[in-house]
Amino acid sequence: MKRWTAGFAGTLLTLTVLLGGCSEITASPETTSRGDEATKTSFQNMETSHSSTNSMQTFTFQVNADTPLYQCVATISNDDVERIIRIDITNAETGEAIQTIIPPENEVFTKSAVYFYDVTFQGNLALLIPLTNFSSYVTFNAYQWDTQTKQFAEMPSFQKIQNPCISTENKQILSSFSGNQITSYGVYTFQNHQFTQTNTLSWQPADLEVSQVSDAGDRMHLIEKKDDTIVKDVYVRRTDFYTIDAEDPLTRAYFESGSFWDLNSSKWQCKFYDRIKK
Repeated sequence: MKRWTAGFAGTLLTLTVLLGGCSEITASPETTSRGDEATKTSFQNMETSHSSTNSMQTFTFQVNADTPLYQCVATISNDDVERIIRIDITNAETGEAIQTIIPPENEVFTKSAVYFYDVTFQGNLALLIPLTNFSSYVTFNAYQWDTQTKQFAEMPSFQKIQNPCISTENKQILSSFSGNQITSYGVYTFQNHQFTQTNTLSWQPADLEVSQVSDAGDRMHLIEKKDDTIVKDVYVRRTDFYTIDAEDPLTRAYFESGSFWDLNSSKWQCKFYDRIKK
């Protein structure tokens, strides 16, 4: 049996804040506060056990400061591609069975099989599990805590967010990736019980498309949208197949510190997970 710890605020843990609004938690067995920190992040990877076919990771978490402690056991199949085959939630104090989740096809490409974060920014932790793993991006499945049923309910709209980044300060989920010579940034907010992409910014080499630009080989085709409305559609200078020229007058504002996009900001690099497989 291998014992190790990772992640969360609240019961048994203390909180340290990283750049971009995400949180990393370190274990502190002497801390037993049930205060507001539990609404940010609250999980501890208590132990990992192995058998010939499966392994299990066990977590203790609090959905918010007013809920009891729960225990989460993720059973992982030790096939060529590790995957979560079931998740069992129980009351950590009484042992009462709360819920069993059979997740869709997935791949465990992260250090932890399960993560708990408030991704809806409503004060309750959501359960996140790794879903798909591609060279340029990853996705996660998310389960929101239902305050009526006292169980987790799947949120399919979270699956479409590539390389999700949690921006607690702005109450947004950020997405960014580069692949096949296309670079894309996206901003998602939680509204009407689902994650909606409100802003997008993307570009690709102009010579990948039918273009009337005479110097297409030196240009990127950049498109910015707010909801479904195009707010900018221009050809800008590029420095390579993926990078636009930050000094181009048409793109400079996207890199300005404190701007809406602020593409040089660490907020786009803040990941809540440790990717161990690519």
